[in-house]
Amino acid sequence: MSPAPSAPHTPTGRPHAIRRRTAALILGTVLGAAMLSGCSQIDDAVASDLQQSVQLVANHSAGSDTAAALAELDALQQKLDSARADGGVSAERADAIQEGLDLVRADLDALVAKAAEEEAEARAAVEAQEAADAAAAKAQADADAAAKAQADAEAKAAADAAAAAEAAAEEARQAAENAADEQSDDNSDNENKPDKEEKPDKDE
Repeated sequence: MSPAPSAPHTPTGRPHAIRRRTAALILGTVLGAAMLSGCSQIDDAVASDLQQSVQLVANHSAGSDTAAALAELDALQQKLDSARADGGVSAERADAIQEGLDLVRADLDALVAKAAEEEAEARAAVEAQEAADAAAAKAQADADAAAKAQADAEAKAAADAAAAAEAAAEEARQAAENAADEQSDDNSDNENKPDKEEKPDKDE
């Protein structure tokens, strides 16, 4: 029984690192081959100068410094344009080099755009988290304020009820004292009232 075919290899690692290696590979093959010294279509001095710039672009690209790589690529573009204008490189060779430059620039521009996108996403995530935290804090503060207001209202209601009960008790006590005083006065009046004189009999 033949063994089952193995699954295709899936590259691992960060996409940015792969793209940086891709840029360096393009520079090392397309541009390097296009600018070989000793070729009749390019001047040796021009080839050496351009090759140095190519190496700098490759180093910056492989080192994740896309800004420096793009800056050096711009300088390389100016050197190529100048060499083409001065006849230091043939149109055919310049076109081949330009094709490689365009590929590398597209790769580096994609890296810059991706980095900006990821930075924007990270910033948006941070802002969203901060907004969520602020909303949660406000909700908690509102809940605490509502709970305090309710507790204060309940405490005031209890105090008012206690005061009303105390006032009612005092009023009842005062009424009882007044009633007792009135009863005492009535009893005193009855005790101090003289007895009625007995009328004599008519027969006497």
